[in-house]
Amino acid sequence: MSAAPDGPALRVRHMSGCSYALEGELDMATAPVLEATFADVSGPIRLDLGSLIFLDASGITALVCLRQRCEADGCSFHLVGCAGPAERVLRIVDLYDALTLPAEDPIRNC
Repeated sequence: MSAAPDGPALRVRHMSGCSYALEGELDMATAPVLEATFADVSGPIRLDLGSLIFLDASGITALVCLRQRCEADGCSFHLVGCAGPAERVLRIVDLYDALTLPAEDPIRNC
């Protein structure tokens, strides 16, 4: 999925089970893509941000809202593979530890 053919793009790939990978940019233009993609998804969600090249405040808000929805439904929400620009931004706003799944966490599959 992408925001617009000529504009910034966000691709959401379903990996397996509850695992998804985000590729591209998560910002004001593409946050609605993330929200729409997961609107009908129930259960735990694990997002790999390893291929995310840009993340802004709107993208962070979309991630936090998705996490809050999962928690309200009694499900887990975690970010994995968070590196590069996404990791840097999440550390700056002090959300990295709250949103990421520790490497030693035994719940690696869903």
